[in-house]
Amino acid sequence: MTIRYASIKAAILIAVGILGLCLYFAACDRDNPVEPPQPKDYAVYFHDGGSDGVYFSYHPLTAKLETFTLPADAWQQMAVSADGELLYIPELTTVAVVDIQSRTVLTRLPYKVTGGVAVSPDNQYLAVLGEDLHILRTTDYSVVFHDTGAWMSEGRFSADSRSFYCASGGVTSSEVAYRVRLDSSFAVTRKAFPKGSVRYIVPSPDESKWYVYVLISCYAWFQVYDEILDSVIYCHPLPYGTGSLEMTRDGRYVFYTQPGNFNCFFGPETLWVYDANHGETVVGLETFVDTGNADTIWWPVGDMVVTPDGRWLVGGGVLNELGLVIVDLVRMAVDTTLYAGNKGVYYLCCQNSP
Repeated sequence: MTIRYASIKAAILIAVGILGLCLYFAACDRDNPVEPPQPKDYAVYFHDGGSDGVYFSYHPLTAKLETFTLPADAWQQMAVSADGELLYIPELTTVAVVDIQSRTVLTRLPYKVTGGVAVSPDNQYLAVLGEDLHILRTTDYSVVFHDTGAWMSEGRFSADSRSFYCASGGVTSSEVAYRVRLDSSFAVTRKAFPKGSVRYIVPSPDESKWYVYVLISCYAWFQVYDEILDSVIYCHPLPYGTGSLEMTRDGRYVFYTQPGNFNCFFGPETLWVYDANHGETVVGLETFVDTGNADTIWWPVGDMVVTPDGRWLVGGGVLNELGLVIVDLVRMAVDTTLYAGNKGVYYLCCQNSP
């Protein structure tokens, strides 16, 4: 009985000691509280549209704009690696792989690009789009998948990196939506849409919905396609067209524009917001820039990117001037604008994973 009592007493003393240590460290934490993680100030990159190797990086959290030069000139859509360390720049007959920190070209990949490049969210694949489609492994740039004679453009990987989507021509008289499964089957799907040619396609995170921008001449339609129903379940006509598509990483919001161009006249300065939870377009944001000379001008948005934390949308204008529209996606309102004039905004890109 004495031994058992002693054992119980010892256990109580140990428990009290542990409790005391917990209280002590808790008090220390109150004196020196652990700081909550700070939001990351993601960089959005773009080219000035010239041939002088001038590039910009814009940080929406701090509204910081930087200019830098590279020994490479983009002429199609660029891409940032999912970890934010590399910039893939399509040149005429090569893709320059640039280390962002050192601003040096690490290598050049021998591919002619006419439809841009794209990186998978898991950072395992690089898609090179042109007359052919090449999907490369980023570890050694070996070819994982190759399709010929389809004139691919505006590509994007699925959220789980297991599929690749883009617009594809050369198979029918108009461009179609193209998907390839990146598994052992490499199954390819081509889907035509009514009213015109597919310009952009963005899959929902579970791939059950396809958000499609269809264009014919100067007119466009934003369409939502349900793959299970094999039917377009939502359609919004856009009289001026020539815009683009973007989506938040969680799939909640899809953004699209109708800026028009010099050939089709310029459209309204409206950034449309489709809410996937409600199944409809819920708001149109009026976009503008402040020139800094007590003058605010309309600014129809062309290219757009959303930061991977879903906090900011950065859009570039279709005019040949440096103007950015920054949308706070928490407030769903234009937060600030940036205008520098004289230079264009081409090939906006940002990493697609946090």
